[in-house]
Amino acid sequence: DMLLCLCTAWTFLSFYLAEDAPVGARKKLWYAIFFALLALAVLTKGLIGIVLPGMGIFFYLTVQKRWAEVKRIPWILGIAIFLAIALPWHLFAGVKNEKFFWFYFINEHWLRFLGKRFPKDYYEGPFYYQLLRVLLLFLPWSFCLPFLFVRKVKEFFADRLTCYMACWFMAFLFFYTISQAKANYYMMPGMPALAILLGLGLKDRVWNWASGKGWTAVT
Repeated sequence: DMLLCLCTAWTFLSFYLAEDAPVGARKKLWYAIFFALLALAVLTKGLIGIVLPGMGIFFYLTVQKRWAEVKRIPWILGIAIFLAIALPWHLFAGVKNEKFFWFYFINEHWLRFLGKRFPKDYYEGPFYYQLLRVLLLFLPWSFCLPFLFVRKVKEFFADRLTCYMACWFMAFLFFYTISQAKANYYMMPGMPALAILLGLGLKDRVWNWASGKGWTAVT
């Protein structure tokens, strides 16, 4: 799960840098890295390696109205890189194991999401299960999270980086909230985004050492 967390964090970062880069070789390079990291995330822990980053990026492009970026993605190059990394192991595993594809795609992914995976190796819980785990995972910084709610929602999503991190985190929280399968570590890949969000919130609302003012009022 720590490897998945690493791959996921770099996946989101590489997409953000690719989008920010001017059209040309640099943009293609970052998108190539993005697709390679997606493949590594899939090899690490299955389809969530592509589903959850895809969900977070979808939220971001929708909220920011930046769908024009999709046309600039080198899809042929990206898909080729993704398949070159992710496909061989899946094909080899399918050849070596007769029921691999059913077990991998249906039992490990779909039935786990529905809470019907066999054997059962996860917990069940209420809809706020993951939210409580987030507060525990984020200690002691959980006590600073109220600073994130000082800004108005419109202002919060106006900043591109803040919006991107919020969409990253919310994709994981939303997915694992509606999932019937629960585990204490499922939200780990979403925690870097929350840490950056809190850092941005504290920088904007609590102190401004660069200006020489020191501690300032939250309001």
